[in-house]
Amino acid sequence: MSPASTVAALAPRTPDAYTTAHHIGSPPSAFKNPWPSYKNNGILSAMRTRLNTPKNFVPVPTDRAGLVQVRKPDFNHPKKGFKATWIGHASFLIETTASSTSQRGIRILLDPVWSTRVGPYGMVGPLRFTPPPCTIDELPDIDAVCISHDHYDHLDSDTLKKLNEKQNGNLRFFCGLGVKSVLTGLGIGIKANQVEEMDWWDGVTVSVEDVGSIDLICTPAQHQSGRSPWSLYSTLWCSWIVREPQSGGKKLYFAGDTGYCYVASDEQYSHHNAEQPPCPAFKDIGNLYGPFDLALLPVGCFKPRSVLSGQHSSPDDSIAIHKDVQSKRSVGMHYGTFRGAYSANYEPVTEPPERWRKSAETEGLQWVPSNLDCITAHCSAISKTLTIAEGVSKGQDGSELPPLDDRLVASAAARLDAAKIPYVLWGNYMLTIFGIPTVVNGIDFVVDDDFMDAAYDTLQGARFKKCESESCIGNRRLSYAPTPHTHLHITEFERLGLYRRSDILWRFPTLSNVDGESIILASDPNQLPGPDILGRRGRFQQDLDPVRVPTVSQLVQALLLLAKKDQNTYGGYWMNWLSYILEFCTENGVFDKSRLTGNYKTYVNAFLEGDQTLREQAFECIGLTE
Repeated sequence: MSPASTVAALAPRTPDAYTTAHHIGSPPSAFKNPWPSYKNNGILSAMRTRLNTPKNFVPVPTDRAGLVQVRKPDFNHPKKGFKATWIGHASFLIETTASSTSQRGIRILLDPVWSTRVGPYGMVGPLRFTPPPCTIDELPDIDAVCISHDHYDHLDSDTLKKLNEKQNGNLRFFCGLGVKSVLTGLGIGIKANQVEEMDWWDGVTVSVEDVGSIDLICTPAQHQSGRSPWSLYSTLWCSWIVREPQSGGKKLYFAGDTGYCYVASDEQYSHHNAEQPPCPAFKDIGNLYGPFDLALLPVGCFKPRSVLSGQHSSPDDSIAIHKDVQSKRSVGMHYGTFRGAYSANYEPVTEPPERWRKSAETEGLQWVPSNLDCITAHCSAISKTLTIAEGVSKGQDGSELPPLDDRLVASAAARLDAAKIPYVLWGNYMLTIFGIPTVVNGIDFVVDDDFMDAAYDTLQGARFKKCESESCIGNRRLSYAPTPHTHLHITEFERLGLYRRSDILWRFPTLSNVDGESIILASDPNQLPGPDILGRRGRFQQDLDPVRVPTVSQLVQALLLLAKKDQNTYGGYWMNWLSYILEFCTENGVFDKSRLTGNYKTYVNAFLEGDQTLREQAFECIGLTE
């Protein structure tokens, strides 16, 4: 079904001497920040900072002291001006004034994210500690979704899928160049005719029958893009202007995710002592389209400054952006919702709003009430702490089942060992042993092909049940992630998966020999970390039955082989695994790249240094049968 709206291009307005310097190639195959105010820090630089910079990890307050307060969303149309409802992080619902002939105004979602975790395949990534103030089903009909860039905390596939299904495809999406292929390639039902791609300074008028019209203008931001190591800078990041088209209509500026000016010191919170001028795009935006009635500006995830300042503005930076875009009023966002990104070790969740207020007062700006005469800045959050229930699983007979934990994994491995079945632990549970934060909803093993049936029969028993549902996701081939060759169930929603060695670890000569080079035990104190302050699981206790896992160096090589073999199907999935393994396992000392050989080492060195060309060359040389 086509969206019940029409889109017409606006006459272009650009700064003086404007060029498409942010394009790489013609037509562009990638993009860049064309200003000296931006600096890209490679993964190696970020890891050095992790290792050498003193950490300041402060847990989320359990009593929510200092966190945002809850307000039940009010979806009645505003009688005057815009209404902006904060959903959390960078997500806002914008509602325009209803016309004299309409029951409502235009409704626009900005960077909508409702998911509990934001990251590739729901596997890793920041975890939500402030739930959204409403469900997607409770939302009124939406006319447009604007997306600032394709990072997981701004473009969330589960959220977009639910929104699109709720409205039966009657929904338009607006995004930067290249993001259309991301949206249509997610496999969530978004069609090409629903998506409008735009370059910086492009504008459109969106008209909804019997409702009204709104102007959307795509404007620059200083950030980056990419949903995997393969796709860095491959799509365009942007900010957005939402403008009522009538004379004297209200105007809103949404910065999305942006930096303002790179600074080299972790103690520099503003651009004033930087070696280069700040990003000029914001003054261009203000001069061309300002003043704005309201600006939505990011204030969180800004530490450590030496790593993040080029792409994430501090509260001090956003005060400068407030002035540059000539905003009458501004609301801080991009904080108070998710925990677990790079800044989690350095930035208490209560710091962004405190520094935002202090910076405003230092600059002589007036702190105003949330209900404004021209715009309702309706900031919604939640009133209670997000808790994860520690419920007890029940068997079919009502008896209590043991929890999904290390002991259950060890008991499954003991069954395989007793039957002399070669295996190694795999999947998300394996990643937690390496100290990688991830969601665990099952157990996976890689088993020698000849022992697959025997492994299934051995594990089927009191705790592991045969799958009885034809609609189970484990019985379907997925477009975004590989599924096991066969599986059993721990509970209705927890699975034990069995993968064939020929599909996953064909380069391993054996899955039964604990040699310290290819395979180690999950309790190995020399090659695996213990639990840390962030609550990451780490190695098993010594008193558990032995569980075999691949070494990180062999796992890295196996993932590169998988990424090349599956580059047209699941390559991105394996590369996301690789990215998180290199990041976390280098930080905690589990990964020793000196154990890699040949082009594997070349690739990893290039990856850590951010050398895209060398990385691609090394990847093409990696063999599939080594």
